[in-house]
Amino acid sequence: MTTAKKFNKAPNLGKSKEPDEDDDEIPTLDESFWSKAEMGSPLRKRLISLRLDNDVIDWFKQQGPSYQPRMNQVLRTFMEFSLREEVRNNLHK
Repeated sequence: MTTAKKFNKAPNLGKSKEPDEDDDEIPTLDESFWSKAEMGSPLRKRLISLRLDNDVIDWFKQQGPSYQPRMNQVLRTFMEFSLREEVRNNLHK
């Protein structure tokens, strides 16, 4: 499967959806949320080579030190959200 095909299977984050009864339980991710956010406990890491857009790297670096663990935490949060959505969707089938 090509990278483009894999990418097209990713969730459509920018698309609006029908309101869900559980949506009011989802917290707003405003500045207050991020100021209280804490890094999760470190798990075993694997060293990889990853190509990212310059503006993405620059933005993470502008957020302060430890930008790589922060990038990992953003990816982990997205992964966990996607897994929860998958479970929720399977329960409603």
